[in-house]
Amino acid sequence: MQCRASGCAAGENEAAERRQAALELVDPALEARGGIRADGGLVDAFGDLVLRIGEAGAEREQIALDLLEHAGEIGATGRCLQRGPRQAERGIGFVDVAIRGDTHVRLRDTHAAIQTGFTAVAGPGIDFHGLRIIEVPTPRDRQRFRRRLLDWYRQNGRDLPWRKTNDPYHILVSEVMLQQTQVDRVLPKYHEWLEKYPSLQALADARETDVAETWRPLGYNIRPRRLHAIARESVERYGGQLPSDEATLRSFKGIGEYTAGAVLSFAFGQRAAILDTNVARVLFRVFVGRGKPKAHAMKKFLWDVSRTVLPHRHVFDFNQALMDFGATLCTAKKPKCLVCPMRSSCRAYPFNPENEQR
Repeated sequence: MQCRASGCAAGENEAAERRQAALELVDPALEARGGIRADGGLVDAFGDLVLRIGEAGAEREQIALDLLEHAGEIGATGRCLQRGPRQAERGIGFVDVAIRGDTHVRLRDTHAAIQTGFTAVAGPGIDFHGLRIIEVPTPRDRQRFRRRLLDWYRQNGRDLPWRKTNDPYHILVSEVMLQQTQVDRVLPKYHEWLEKYPSLQALADARETDVAETWRPLGYNIRPRRLHAIARESVERYGGQLPSDEATLRSFKGIGEYTAGAVLSFAFGQRAAILDTNVARVLFRVFVGRGKPKAHAMKKFLWDVSRTVLPHRHVFDFNQALMDFGATLCTAKKPKCLVCPMRSSCRAYPFNPENEQR
């Protein structure tokens, strides 16, 4: 925001003081960082919030700033009133905010609200870009989603070789190969790889150059090196077996949250959530519908959704169904909405690509 009037430095200081006082009404811990640049423009009051996304209070500051910028719309008597920090489900903190006035207020940053679990907004006319306050699915919504997804999968699930095994190593190989690579390219290489390296011990004993050559032409050649390193570590530390607990699995370089969840649910039958690109797209469209699906805060929220909708039984089929649903029906550019079993409850229906901001 630029200072447009001449001799406005004093006015800016007064405005900054008023802004700070108003911010303290929302949360006494908030501290303005504003100032005036040499060219007369205002420094961002809170710095780069993107870089500070993980810091406590950064998202609440953005919410507070958005509200204050609409003070003129709310009216001279409008102000933010502190209702005190509380704890939401799963330990997510949020702040209740009341707005005096009845003007329809729009906040620019919907994801700040999602990040903080901003679920108790009091007062009229608050609209997060047309979105409802976003919460994890209700028990009724979860049951409906599970039933429809599993019914669809039983009729439309793909016949893939890694779905016919519970060998942790085989599952790991398939998941690593499927990263950034289409299924039809992975299928022949999956069989070739397991014929040459049928176990973690066999892979650990192989020469690195042979492993890299066997991987060709899948690309992303860091993947075979990571598989090789995982095999060697598993032999050295775990008797040639993959551990069955998340913390130990994720201690291996190259096994992240998604891959660990896939191995735990597909190989060990544990109730472990997954979130890859396809799964995130499905959950975002069905339960959110509009916003930035790749934003940091949104990804955290979608992980919570994935954990929430995951059933206690049929975990293997459910997670495979999520991936198939995103890969074959709820696709990125041309989803098949007219034949989708979720369309009656999908928040993205009818599909509009403009609602998925980059």
